[in-house]
This record gives sequence, structure tokens and C-alpha cells, in this order.
Amino acid sequence: MKKFTAIGLKSTWGDKEIIKSRTKRGPGTSSPTPEELRVYEKFFKIAKGSNKKLKVLILGATPEIRDLSIRLGAETIAVDVSPRLLLALTNVMEYKDDFNNKFMVGDWLEADKFLQKNSFDIVMADVSLANLPAENNKDMLKTINKLLTKDGYLITRNLVYDLPEKLRTVDEILIDFKKEGNTPLGLIFELCLETELLKKGFNPKIREYNWAALTEVEDYVKKNLDIKNRAYFENLAKHAKVHKLAVFSKKGFHDIVKRYFYIKEIAVIKGIGHSRFAPIYFLKVKKLL
Repeated sequence: MKKFTAIGLKSTWGDKEIIKSRTKRGPGTSSPTPEELRVYEKFFKIAKGSNKKLKVLILGATPEIRDLSIRLGAETIAVDVSPRLLLALTNVMEYKDDFNNKFMVGDWLEADKFLQKNSFDIVMADVSLANLPAENNKDMLKTINKLLTKDGYLITRNLVYDLPEKLRTVDEILIDFKKEGNTPLGLIFELCLETELLKKGFNPKIREYNWAALTEVEDYVKKNLDIKNRAYFENLAKHAKVHKLAVFSKKGFHDIVKRYFYIKEIAVIKGIGHSRFAPIYFLKVKKLL
């Protein structure tokens, strides 16, 4: 991951403009929606059980899930490779000054070298695994397995995608967006993964999508959106276009997960258009012998 992040951070999570777009809250961002946060909270409370005090690891700096964990009384440690991103997203947290809000700079793949093994009750993440090359996802899940207690859980949104039987046109997707009220993030997922852009952006050999493909239709889409959704789309597109993310098929991701976890539930939220691409996984650790 060090090589990957060293190359990528200058133009992605370490870039000031990208950080600025991510620190915004609401519909024009990739952050979890209120509906998704309620699912995170539901899973968190199940994982907590009767424990009065929890220790929670956050992979990344996502302020919404850090706030949720702290509000529910857990000692919460966020780990990210970008100090600039950590500080920026900490500053927009509701509980940024809380005693339980802790964070550190570090490489996720090496977290078992600087964090105590078998010490976390819950690990939470928000599409964090997709930020790693697909080939590193197995190692990351293994590392999380080591960090969790014997009754621990992983709660995460993750990007999974099965190839469509038939591609759609940009106009068809825009018409549906206006009719059905898809989320702006869902609009971007559909444009990139269900139109001809799929052929330009997706590399099936390494299971990676280059979201710069969005540039090809960006201006046309903006012209066909109302003022509010245009602003949302512009903010998300700025964020998306500089990223390359790992994209697994559902079966491909589940096969890796099942080596280290039991799949307790997969939540796809009705009415949240992007949720079918990024469901929330509730995973119980399967301790390695």
C-alpha cells in the first residue's frame, strides 16, 4: 500500500481541492446518507451487545461514522495514510473534541504492526477497501481479522458490481434520474458502470475502475441537470475523476470475505440509488486457527 498511496495521494486524498470536496456534507458528497447511517447504527448496536465499553477502529477518516461511534460511547481510533485528510475531516466532526476521538497516520495493511491484535470490538469503514488495489483486499481483510477480538465485527460499505446484461444510454439514465429521484452518487455509478463508459473505465484484469472516464460525459450531464443537482454532480465529479477504485463482482468479493468472516447481513437500502452498488456489510469475524 505504501507504494500505491505514495503515488496516488498527491492527486487524490492528499490534494487540497479533493479534500475540500469531501469535507462537504449532504447529497453532493460520497458520505453515508442518514438512512445508511441508521443501518450502521443498527449493526453497531447488535455488535455491541451487552458490552458497556467498546474499542472501535475506523479505516479512513469518514467523519460521519466516527461521530456515530463516539456518540454510542466507544473509544474510536481512526487510521488513515493522509495526515492532511485526517485533520480536515476531523475538523468537520460533531464530536471532534471528545476524549474518545483519537486518530493516527498509518498504512492500513500494516495496522497489525502498530495496533494491538485481538483488541478491537468493531472495525468500521466506508468503501475503504475499494481504495486499495484489488489484489490487496485479501491481505486487508486478513489484517482486520487479526485486529478484532474473537467476537468482533466488521461494518462497511463496499463497492460491488455485476456486469449489466445490457448497457443503457446516458439519456436513459438522466430520464430515470429525473423521474425516480436517484441520488447524485447513484447517478455517477450508473453513468460509469451501466453505459459505454464501462468499456473505457473498467479494467477487468485488475478489477479496477478509472473514474476519469466520467470526463467524457460530464459537460453534457451538467447541461441536463437542474441547478441544485448540477452543483451536487460537480462536487462529486471533482472527487471521482481522480480516483481508481477496486471493483469486485458480488461473488468475487464474497468469496474473499468468507475466508475471514461470516456474512451476517448485507443491507441494500430501498430509495437510495447508490446503495445497490455500495451495500453495507455486517460481518462477524471468523478467527483463524
